[in-house]
Amino acid sequence: MKFIREGYNLPLTVSIGVATAKAGSLTYKVFGDALTLGANLTHQVFGGKTDFGFGSEYWLGNVFALRGRYNLLSTNDRLTNNESTHRLSGVSDTLSKFAAGFGLRFLGYQLDYAFVPYAELGETQRISFLARF
Repeated sequence: MKFIREGYNLPLTVSIGVATAKAGSLTYKVFGDALTLGANLTHQVFGGKTDFGFGSEYWLGNVFALRGRYNLLSTNDRLTNNESTHRLSGVSDTLSKFAAGFGLRFLGYQLDYAFVPYAELGETQRISFLARF
């Protein structure tokens, strides 16, 4: 990408993940298919940032879901002082590694909410709605 005379690389992210499935021959069942565990590794090629984290989702009666994620490793080769970014935004380093949310499912519809802190953006809230037909 180029703006006037200065060029920039477009974002490129490489990601790999693994999760238990609710039903599958290569995975195992946890708490009667209600709990899903997962982990992922993400690397931003031009940004020099690598993240590794794990998360879980627990469904209560296939109607209500609780979700959580924790980022174990977060490195950024281009930014050497990541803590100062967290301090400026008011988000602590520990809190910025944690995300949580819940979901509600009813009659083919699903409503999801997530709390995801970002160092630069502060605390973000995500809401999504899904309709199946």
